[in-house]
Amino acid sequence: MLHRIVIALIMLVAASYLDLKSREVPDKFWIPFVIIGASFTAYDFYLGTLGYDILQLAVAIGLVSALSWAGYFLHLYGGADAKAITALSLLFPIYSSAGMLHSFGALAAFTNSVLLSALLPVFFLLVNLFKIAKGEKIFEGFEDSKASKIKALFLGTRRKQAGRFDYSIEKLAEGKKMFNISLGKIDEDFATGNDIWVSPGIPLLVFVLLGFITTVLFGDLLFTILRSIYRT
Repeated sequence: MLHRIVIALIMLVAASYLDLKSREVPDKFWIPFVIIGASFTAYDFYLGTLGYDILQLAVAIGLVSALSWAGYFLHLYGGADAKAITALSLLFPIYSSAGMLHSFGALAAFTNSVLLSALLPVFFLLVNLFKIAKGEKIFEGFEDSKASKIKALFLGTRRKQAGRFDYSIEKLAEGKKMFNISLGKIDEDFATGNDIWVSPGIPLLVFVLLGFITTVLFGDLLFTILRSIYRT
């Protein structure tokens, strides 16, 4: 199992670096890891060294891959994130520990990454509330509903100048500044301009990496949360 963990770490660290650097990971990057993962899994299944049967293997790889690509087709994240989870399902299909709700390693890493990335809206909210507390008029010039402004608090922030990997979440409609927020759409072009509301382009592969590390060290965060709720 250690060799699987090391290779998965190498893959995710390298992919996260590329994601941070350019927000792009070439398709060919994943090929050697898919081949290595498939080879390891086929060999271990043949020897029976990991103690899983064909049904467990089918669920461990098929379910996780299906979920990861469903998220891509729903425009919740990019293709590189789906490919990372798919490759991880081959490299890390089965993993058992005291902190696991199930024995599907890549599924736990996937759910952990989703839970960790869910902290981002809280981070944006805290940043915006801090700006408001300092007296910044972050909604100045906007003629939009309170509901849209509340969404904006959780999904972005106002910058004096758009960053390299920022997406604009505002638009001009009939001469009025409005928010342009779509949760199910990944924009193609980065924002430009000054004094603009943006949603930073988050390198989600970093969260996949963190989700994987969390799985190896602590197990399934969902299981931990459910266990804590049950005990209370």
